[in-house]
Amino acid sequence: MGIDLNTLRPEPCVREKLQRDIEAHAVSVRSTKLSELSADCEKQLTEALSEPVESLFYASGIDAWTSITRLYQQEMQKALLGLAISLSGFELDQVFFNEILGNLKDYARNVVEKKSREEASKVLIRMKDR
Repeated sequence: MGIDLNTLRPEPCVREKLQRDIEAHAVSVRSTKLSELSADCEKQLTEALSEPVESLFYASGIDAWTSITRLYQQEMQKALLGLAISLSGFELDQVFFNEILGNLKDYARNVVEKKSREEASKVLIRMKDR
């Protein structure tokens, strides 16, 4: 009187549903982790770029934009390297990987643009005060 193993096997539809649920959960966890990694990199870029860019504009040197460009490139290299290392365990296809890196570059560029607009408005205020 043994147990019939065939009765313990789930029906094919139950197995398929379980497989879909597992895959959906894996995709959800992966998306969450990728979002967290991107957010961390964005936060690091904001911290690394905001204050130095502001001080470079405040100093108003002739080579301010050259210095800002150099700073941007250095910080982007650090961020992209760190993100590439973090993403290496995710088995991403090249298109998705490039999309994430492109989004990070756009974000860093926007940080610099935002700071330049802020400083431009401050310059106008200072000029009016004089």
